[in-house]
Amino acid sequence: MCNTEGMETTSNPNTIKTITAAFENFDKWETYGTCFKAIKNGTITLAEIQDIAYEVCEINDDIIQMRMVDMAKYAPRTPANDRLIVALGGQV
Repeated sequence: MCNTEGMETTSNPNTIKTITAAFENFDKWETYGTCFKAIKNGTITLAEIQDIAYEVCEINDDIIQMRMVDMAKYAPRTPANDRLIVALGGQV
């Protein structure tokens, strides 16, 4: 289990708990979908998700970033989604 106590966050503690639970009960696309929705809603940062993913499942930062870019690319093309892809480190 991820110990988020003392971890510097910008997120709502409920979002941290939801993302932690998603990785504890890892189901590839369901977990990444939960993460993407939280990023898109602005309730958690990519860095926070990366920290949780590594602590719970030892998933490297670059994998999480790649999956979030993938999720953004699967979403309908809009200027907002294009900006999100770039913000996540992807290319439009």
